[in-house]
Amino acid sequence: MAGLSFVFLTGACACPYDKGYAFRSDGRYFVLAERHKSKDTLGVYDAMQSYKLIRHFPLPTLSISSISLSPNGNYLAVWEGSVEYKLYIMTLTGDTLASFVPPVDPGLGVRTVAWHPSGSFLAVGGWDDKVYILDNLSWSVVAVLESSTRISSQVVGKNQTPVPL
Repeated sequence: MAGLSFVFLTGACACPYDKGYAFRSDGRYFVLAERHKSKDTLGVYDAMQSYKLIRHFPLPTLSISSISLSPNGNYLAVWEGSVEYKLYIMTLTGDTLASFVPPVDPGLGVRTVAWHPSGSFLAVGGWDDKVYILDNLSWSVVAVLESSTRISSQVVGKNQTPVPL
């Protein structure tokens, strides 16, 4: 990879697992979020041929936070930085298949993304404690899960009556 210049997106998100790069599950390709001339781009490298650049294309993001490659390697989730809740679904050829923005702007961006092991679903979690489940047929929301931050005000042990805290 001599002669190449790129920027790793470390620290772009407060989440330590958002790296801005990923290997396809078969190990053939390495994808890397890059920034060239103040524009977000993606490089696709062939890991079997000394990381030769295969493809390079612009991303629809203004300030990328990170990327997540689907388990089957067919789809790439790309999302904006922490102030804008916007996620794009792309192919490794650079085609944008869909974008996702929640119906109500939570004020902060995407917190985490996780693929179903088959790649059929994508879970998108935000700082508003909601998780949106998208399907890979239409990239529409099939479920919204909301975590409860309320902690019970009672402690109950085995064979005991509730005790207020």
